[in-house]
Amino acid sequence: MVPILTRLDVVWSVDTGFATLGIRGGWGIINLEEFNRAFLGRWWWKISSGGPWCGSAPILHNYYHHQPRWNLWRTRSRCCSFWQGLFPSLEVFRACLRSIVGNGNCTLFWLDNWYDDQAPKYLWWEDFQAVTSPFTTVREVLTGSLTGGLGLDLSLASVRSRLISTVGDCPDSKRWKLTQDGSFPVRSFYRFLIDRGLRCNITPVIFKCPVPRKIAAFSWLAWDKKILTLDTLFARGCNKLPTTTCLLCCSDEESCDHLFFKCPIARGLWTQLAPLFAFSWSPSSYSNLWGSWYRELSPHCKLSSSLIARVVLWQIWLARNNCIFNYVFISTSALFLKICYMYLYWIPAVPPREMHRLDESIAAIRRCIQFSDSAHKVLDSDEHDDLGGLLLLLGFCGHL
Repeated sequence: MVPILTRLDVVWSVDTGFATLGIRGGWGIINLEEFNRAFLGRWWWKISSGGPWCGSAPILHNYYHHQPRWNLWRTRSRCCSFWQGLFPSLEVFRACLRSIVGNGNCTLFWLDNWYDDQAPKYLWWEDFQAVTSPFTTVREVLTGSLTGGLGLDLSLASVRSRLISTVGDCPDSKRWKLTQDGSFPVRSFYRFLIDRGLRCNITPVIFKCPVPRKIAAFSWLAWDKKILTLDTLFARGCNKLPTTTCLLCCSDEESCDHLFFKCPIARGLWTQLAPLFAFSWSPSSYSNLWGSWYRELSPHCKLSSSLIARVVLWQIWLARNNCIFNYVFISTSALFLKICYMYLYWIPAVPPREMHRLDESIAAIRRCIQFSDSAHKVLDSDEHDDLGGLLLLLGFCGHL
């Protein structure tokens, strides 16, 4: 139950309708109307999460007797004063809700936020306009025939193969996007309502790492796609090169996602670093680098993996600039060694209480460097000058 705010606790502003605390030690509520909407959002969480609560029987019987509780998009036939009070917060609540696909029977394919925390209707808008019903589930869509851009997406193909191969005893679930553990606190919803979602949850994650400030700022600008890649320069009409093709691989247009994740050189670096830092899969875009990839890291290796991710981004950017402005191409093996040395160079900046979480990664990186040094000595003793042989030997560093 919400405590009643007395006249001594609150000073009302007649012009704006805001309620600000008049005494120290209060709640910190800026807008009572938004706080009320956030508090009523708890009802939507109880309904969508699927668990029972005190007094749930009459509400479920009156409003969800003939339709599923997880579908928050269909309008209700009955609309009493209770339901009218809940509807103002429903649209914002749906935007903050993440769906975890299990068997795909309780997640709407087009409308729910299940694909990298986004609704697929925003990613494939033309395909969404052509559908007959937007209320189809993930299983219904992916087990059928995929047309248009849906059939070309690798992530959808992976989910489809999993749904086809499994029996379906793992149900879908709902998670709250504004908290790390996926639970619903009223405070998080209230903060989202008062700033209208302009507060970025990724920014503290990017800047909360013992790296130089310019590296953290670059990582944030790259996540926001504000760095001057060739596709951005071409769109602004100030590209000095006659093409937007990536100069590191010469196979596709240079964009943020391609340069740091989809370029063959970038994919090779992520593949080499995966066994060293114990992350199970490599990120494929900036959206899942600080999204699903970062969240799925184990607590023991989250610090080391997030630190090496910033090193990889920065070194790839330096190699790209060196190729464009100095006409110097750096091989994947040499770039891998530069990443290893920079990672060790940043280690002293880590607080001493966190150093134990980096012991395994430091040992693995040092083994790679020792292996490369021994390879150099062997080649020097045999008087080999073949650079290709050296790079071939250094290529095994990532497999230690």
